[in-house]
Amino acid sequence: SLYEARLKGLDPLDIDYNAPTPFNTRRTPGFPPTPIGNPGQESLRAAVEPAAGNWLYYVVTDANGGMSFTDDFAQFEVWAQQCADNKWANC
Repeated sequence: SLYEARLKGLDPLDIDYNAPTPFNTRRTPGFPPTPIGNPGQESLRAAVEPAAGNWLYYVVTDANGGMSFTDDFAQFEVWAQQCADNKWANC
């Protein structure tokens, strides 16, 4: 539903979570009818050759979209709150 709102330029705060649309993944099983995203070359390379570590969590940690990774849930929560507070991404 959030994806649909963004596609249509609507305010995500005004989402009707009961609307029977193909984008409402709460009511419609499966994936929405359009791509959700297109990973760039760096993302694909990172998926194939990840950095060493026991990373379990990641979140945007700056206004430029920089990401931080951790295996500590408490640290993730701190970063996720900073992300949300600063509106850096959909945290």
